[in-house]
Amino acid sequence: MAWDAKKRGRYFCPQCKSRVFLKRGELKIPHFAHFPYSACVWWEPEVPTHLNFKLTAMELLKTSRHIENAEFEYPIENNNHFLYPDLYFKLKSGHRVAVE
Repeated sequence: MAWDAKKRGRYFCPQCKSRVFLKRGELKIPHFAHFPYSACVWWEPEVPTHLNFKLTAMELLKTSRHIENAEFEYPIENNNHFLYPDLYFKLKSGHRVAVE
């Protein structure tokens, strides 16, 4: 995850496999970004409030006793295409939940 990533590390997009870079500073929430004009379907800027929501929601999910596992952008296959919801988690009851 971007919070723990090393500044000089080599990172790749799980969707398109192209290189991405770490953006981490005093003003921005740590995240990975594509280089400009990427052809990847994931290449879209996220506004800080959306990114904050995802990070806060993930913290809550990971501390819940009702959640078995939680992931960011977990690939879900649907009719030979993949969907990548913002958050994906599995309840201990077995139900799976995707949040976009």
